[in-house]
Amino acid sequence: MALFPTRPTFIKRALGAILAAALLVTLLNPAAQAQAQDPVADAGSDFSVIPGVEREGMLNGSGSFDFDDPATTLTYRWRVLTSDYNWIRLTPTGNPTGRTAEFEVPPPNLVNRYGVYHIDFELTVTNRSGLSDRDIVRVTLAQQPEARIDVSAKLLNPNPTDLDGDGRIETDEKYTVEAIIDRPGQRGNQDDEWDVREGARLVLDASNSTGAGSSTLSYEWRKVTARPNYPAFTIDPGDLYGETVTIMLPDNLDNERTAVVHYRVTITNNDGATDFATVQITVHDQPAAPTVEIALRDHNQPAQVAFHEGEDPRFVVAPGDSVVLTATADDKDGNQARSLTHEWRGNITPSTSNRAGTTSQATFTAPRTDPAGATHTVTVTVTDSTRRTARATITFVVVDNAAPSAVAPDDLISEDGKEGGTDGTGIMRVNGAGFDNDGDAITFEWIEVDDDGDPVEEATVELINPNQAIVSFEVPELRGGQLDIILQLTVTDVWGVFDTDTVTITVLGRNEDPVANAGADQRVQARQGVELDGTASFDPDPGDLFTFFWELTGISVTPPARVTPVSAADLRALDDFWPTGGVYPNPLTASRTARPRFQAPNLVDLTSVRLTFTLTVTDREGRDDEDEVTITVVGRYFSGVVTGPNFCVNHSLGGPVTYPLDQDRDGIADICSLPYTRREAVARQSALTQLANLDPTKFAREVRTACREIEGDDFGDAQAALDADACATGQVSPPPRPVNLVAYPNFFSGPVVTGPDFCLNHSLGGAVTYPYDIPPRDGVADICVLPYTRREAVARQTALATFSGGAQFRNALAAACREVVSRTFPGDEAEDLDDDVCAEPSTTTPQTGSGSSGQPLPGS
Repeated sequence: MALFPTRPTFIKRALGAILAAALLVTLLNPAAQAQAQDPVADAGSDFSVIPGVEREGMLNGSGSFDFDDPATTLTYRWRVLTSDYNWIRLTPTGNPTGRTAEFEVPPPNLVNRYGVYHIDFELTVTNRSGLSDRDIVRVTLAQQPEARIDVSAKLLNPNPTDLDGDGRIETDEKYTVEAIIDRPGQRGNQDDEWDVREGARLVLDASNSTGAGSSTLSYEWRKVTARPNYPAFTIDPGDLYGETVTIMLPDNLDNERTAVVHYRVTITNNDGATDFATVQITVHDQPAAPTVEIALRDHNQPAQVAFHEGEDPRFVVAPGDSVVLTATADDKDGNQARSLTHEWRGNITPSTSNRAGTTSQATFTAPRTDPAGATHTVTVTVTDSTRRTARATITFVVVDNAAPSAVAPDDLISEDGKEGGTDGTGIMRVNGAGFDNDGDAITFEWIEVDDDGDPVEEATVELINPNQAIVSFEVPELRGGQLDIILQLTVTDVWGVFDTDTVTITVLGRNEDPVANAGADQRVQARQGVELDGTASFDPDPGDLFTFFWELTGISVTPPARVTPVSAADLRALDDFWPTGGVYPNPLTASRTARPRFQAPNLVDLTSVRLTFTLTVTDREGRDDEDEVTITVVGRYFSGVVTGPNFCVNHSLGGPVTYPLDQDRDGIADICSLPYTRREAVARQSALTQLANLDPTKFAREVRTACREIEGDDFGDAQAALDADACATGQVSPPPRPVNLVAYPNFFSGPVVTGPDFCLNHSLGGAVTYPYDIPPRDGVADICVLPYTRREAVARQTALATFSGGAQFRNALAAACREVVSRTFPGDEAEDLDDDVCAEPSTTTPQTGSGSSGQPLPGS
């Protein structure tokens, strides 16, 4: 059985069921009991062992059984079917002997030599009658994974390029200079030894490890030893369990010292087999070239600065003036400072006191005969004892120039946000100015700087027109305190000489009130779970936090309690919502969260209940705001949304009359309510259409009468349609056919309320509508349309209502009730059905039922 690896459990269960059935037949048939049954061998499920890790494996035949005798009476015999491994010794164990068996797991070298990575074992079980059965189990010889570490090391390229052309220079594009000195096998290195230059970006990659048939491998890295133990050798915690690790090697080794560090990766495959690999990285000190910089000897030199930080030094000097320069060198190896030599080139006179070492001086004199704007380049080259060199350059522009002046305004103060800035516009304007005594053209540049005058890494505001004298920005919102924004104005002349000035704008934070948003009003069904939503609430102060608190603050019922007292059943249903002594209970779960919940009450006689909840949000300084949301819970007689394909046939304008209710009293009817059950509504409508079809002349006359009573109302119909309907022409089509309950057994309430006349013309209260497939006509009806105007629909329904009196109607209603009494209408409750007109058809009267025949339509 174990040779079916895809669904062994299913097959065993199926076989067990067949055998059990056979046993049942045997028990029921005494004649069959004389014949012994074969036992059933079960060698267990296929499994895996790991050669080299596990020395022994265990076979298990305890699932075998016999129909006639206990399993302990069976004899068990195991043997190896795979010919390459028929030498494996099996040791029977268990009770009885052989029920289980141990076997020796072959070593990895033999498994790899044979190239066969499984062993099939056969179990034979025999009962006392000599009958036997066999089963085979496959043991997979899982291979041990092999760990491997690939090493790469690169130094920073002083001139990196965008190798992949994506417009950015990524880290791997910055480090492209080979840093490996010797690899394994070179200069006596062992297989795991690498020599690398200091300061390199070291990448250890175990992704080429093999998993021995495993689809996935897990990795675990660790630093084994390090001498000396530089902090830079530590593996980043985020790399410990990945395929690769990246280490920035230290760059502060000197005097040809080395450092040695060992790293190890352990890999594990799906079978739990592991392997590890280790590498030794020897980090070598590398001789470094010296560095050199040129600067003015002091601030008293007659030169104007014409460069910014990060640019090559450039100065403006008047004809005939002399400037003393100082070159400062640094020996990066730490032991050659005294041997550094300096060589000056250009229109320069080196000092006669210069000696080998870290500094030297020279003097530049601007020629008096140079034309304005003439340039001179001066260089100094520094060389160490290993002949490594460094060079620095400085440029002089010869011109008689007066430096420009930058003028920023005095420090400013502003409120935060949209009420701050200049004139309370939310925009802060900063007026700067610049002057040049030579009359040269000047340029302006505004930037945001920190307290030390350095450009900020992340700007607080976005400057508008930063290259003009007047700059502006949108004042940020603060949640309190104050914010100092330092702007620096730089004015530059045509020779690159510049001047700067700064202004500090202090923005004073105001704690603004939070804004509560209790969400949109909701209309829900009785007993429905309701969730309030205050997530749209916010605080104008950035980053400020606020708390939520919800409470029930109002309740009103329809019909109003002052008109119709609330029944005892509804009072019980509203017990969790009705105030006591002016204090409202708390029906909410998690009332101090953004989304509290409650269960709508189960209304009995009420049409609807309107619950008002107030949300209060409060910030950390106690400022708060409130908002209300109204949840309208509609009763069981509320007509809901279209929910099925037969809606157009049975309802919309074609069912019983519903009545408009103005829940929020805004002058617009917003729900429709039935005065009785849906079952009674269908029966009444069916009775009316039956009687109208028996007297079509009266029906036509009543339609024309109703048309005169509603004359002047267009009900939203187009004028062209009104000119052609029955109210305009007097031509009345036959009354609607009775509803076919066999063909169309499902009834649905009307579509969503869309206006004050909805209840007159739609839902359960108007004329029959028909399905219509809107172009491009996909074959599925998607809207309901009237065969006539809404005005005519109202008139026709009013005409139907005139058939609701007398014995003839009572008889028709009784017949209709008998037809629908056994049908289920979604939305009707059992206790309501017990009281409606169809509960006792024999006693039906046209005015009683579950109430009365209802209110007539307006104008009837």
